Amino acid sequence: MGKTLVKKANDAFVGFMSALAELGKGASYALKH
Repeated sequence: MGKTLVKKANDAFVGFMSALAELGKGASYALKH
């Protein structure tokens, strides 16, 4: 149970970070063009 919860939290964190990275890429692209 605990392990599944940790994995879910980790997956959510990774997804959040990659979404943030995509957002950052889009923002810097928008600023450059």
